[in-house]
This record gives sequence, C-alpha cells and structure tokens, in this order.
Amino acid sequence: MNKLFEVPYNFSKTLLSFYKKNQQNISFLFVPPYMNDSINTRTSIETHRNIVKAGLKFVILWQDPNLSISKDMILYYKELGAAGFIIGNNDSAKIIKDIDANLVVICSLVQRICSQALTRDFKYYDKVLLYYPY
Repeated sequence: MNKLFEVPYNFSKTLLSFYKKNQQNISFLFVPPYMNDSINTRTSIETHRNIVKAGLKFVILWQDPNLSISKDMILYYKELGAAGFIIGNNDSAKIIKDIDANLVVICSLVQRICSQALTRDFKYYDKVLLYYPY
C-alpha cells in the first residue's frame, strides 16, 4: 500500500529535488504564504512556482487564529497552484469551502482542538490535526 505524506518545505533546492524524486509518496508540501502576505514568512512567489514546476502540490499555512482569509487571497493562491490551506479558524474554513469546495482545508494545530474534538463542527475541514497538551 502506498503511503502519502504531508511534508514541510524549508526553501532548499536539494530538499525540493528529493521530494520530486519521491513524489509518489507525497500528498503535498506545506509552505508559508508569500512574504508580502504575512508578517511571519520569508518565502518568495518563486518558491511556490518552483514547487508547481517540480510537479508537486502545496498548501498554504494560513494559521493566524485572529485573521480570516479573504476571497482575493484564496483566489490569488489558487492561481499560483495551491491545492488548499492549513488554517487557524473556522471562519477561514467556511470562506475557502464557499469559494471552492475542491480546495483542501486542514484544521491547523494552532487551534489546539483535541480536548473539544467531539463538540466541534468540522464540516468545512478535509483533515483535522489533533493536539492535546500534556
């Protein structure tokens, strides 16, 4: 059985080459937004283009729980080739799915949801990362 992994990307061309050679095992790379779209990133627009050129899929780490994503930002990253988003709040999940139900939406670890997992509404998420601080 072929296992698929979701992997980080650290802007290394060597790592990108390794991922390309092993793309049959990779679901997608998770990358931060373009540096002009977030205060906590160093990526350039070329980073996203290089991932697409390598034949790999990527999702954007839009994890600030206090910042909902805009329609323009979703369409912008979709145009760059993003397969979806890892997001930090339910409002962003709903906005993304309302715009394009085919985009992958992953509940970010920053939501720390494990303790309330059975009481949460996850209808807008494709995947949920469970976390329990112990």
